[in-house]
Order: sequence, then structure tokens, then C-alpha cells
Amino acid sequence: MARRVLLHDDFMADTRRHEEWLIRSGREEWLTNLLGGIEEIAALLRRYPAIGPVLAEDERLVLRSFPFRRYPYVVWFAYR
Repeated sequence: MARRVLLHDDFMADTRRHEEWLIRSGREEWLTNLLGGIEEIAALLRRYPAIGPVLAEDERLVLRSFPFRRYPYVVWFAYR
């Protein structure tokens, strides 16, 4: 069963800042890679929400991280 992936407002703001910086820097290919990587990880999280090592947890949430497979980025995410 596929899960929903919700993108936090802070994540969206940070992604917009990265997009703007990459465009200003003439790195449109890097931008394409970043956005493609985000979609790739979102697809993985829909199917495997417990992917990646546990970084912290409490009674409500588990914080995990997972690297982009082909790019120098890491995503941190919470799973209920």
C-alpha cells in the first residue's frame, strides 16, 4: 500500500532557495537532478516509509535520513 508523502513548509522554502541559487549559478542541470532526486525519494518513501537509519524517535515520530542515490544530497524525514 502506498503512503502519502507530505512536504513540510520548511522543506519547500529550502528547496525554492536551492532552485533560485542553482538558476542564478547557471546550474540548470543540477536543478533538474535535485528535483528528479526529490521525486525519486518521494516514490521510495511512498512504498517503503521506514527506509533509512533511525536518527531519533519519540512516542509519536521516528526521524530518519536517506541519501539521494545519484546526487550529493541527503533527505531527513519523519515517519509516524
